[in-house]
Amino acid sequence: MPEKQSISMDRMELVILARIAIPAKRPPSRINVRQDLYRFVRRHITHGEWLRVCETCLTVLEQRGHLIISPLAVTDSGRERVEHVIHSSVPYWRTLRQRSLPALGLCLRPNLAQVQARLGDAKGLRAAVLRRFYNLPIGETPTLNQALDAMAWLALGNRTDRRFSPNAVRAFLLRHYLPNADLDLAPRLGGNGNGASPGNGASPGGDATGAGDDGPVAKGDGGNGHAALTAASQHVAAALVGKRAADVNRIAAGLAAAAVGIDQTDPDALRDELVYRWLCSVEDADIIPPSPSTPAPPQGPPTQVFQ
Repeated sequence: MPEKQSISMDRMELVILARIAIPAKRPPSRINVRQDLYRFVRRHITHGEWLRVCETCLTVLEQRGHLIISPLAVTDSGRERVEHVIHSSVPYWRTLRQRSLPALGLCLRPNLAQVQARLGDAKGLRAAVLRRFYNLPIGETPTLNQALDAMAWLALGNRTDRRFSPNAVRAFLLRHYLPNADLDLAPRLGGNGNGASPGNGASPGGDATGAGDDGPVAKGDGGNGHAALTAASQHVAAALVGKRAADVNRIAAGLAAAAVGIDQTDPDALRDELVYRWLCSVEDADIIPPSPSTPAPPQGPPTQVFQ
């Protein structure tokens, strides 16, 4: 079982409220709620620990007036608390677990149509994960090709949102023969691809807002982020150059899983881990995710503890 992190009880309460508030013909039972939400924490705490967490949250929510215990139902204040965070009315369970909650783990606004569309698709989900955890200089909701192009460029030491094409690569490499020339040949020979433009998370030069001089480092890499990212980017670049679509997709799935610290490449496992990471965040449970024009840095270690 992976090393435990601290779970924010405020955020766990919010997820419980959201599950109970989903549209349904009849209220859920406590067993339904516990079974449905255990998926988000099962890799990190035992079932017994989860039962204690869940029951504690239900008791607190009732005491605060956010929840009616029998039958289970959220009060107006409880519903408002959920809608304040997800910026919309509570959706059906499948949408909540596959799109709205994972969006919070990526610091994206769950109510944006493009965010919902990307996270509902396996490739779009992986692209969003790579963009977030490797701090790629591309837009908030990139395609998988845009994310992989950015990582392939990193293998060559170039932090950019340009399309990874033979002409663009050739131009970038040939610039080394003109060390004293103040030229940018890549736009002339390779042109900009479908990457981000200024104003959607990347500067004209391709540097992401808030990026450090040392480049991106994946979270949870044990201090070897640069080496891991370089090796991963080189695999992406080799696969792209070789035009092996199956290899590219397999590498993308592995990179996304590694970024969040799991060994499963299944999209639902990736979504569940994103939710867990959000549950362990130090931010207040009711904080509003940043606007699309303001990329946020990866979160630090949690401070609220329940073990």
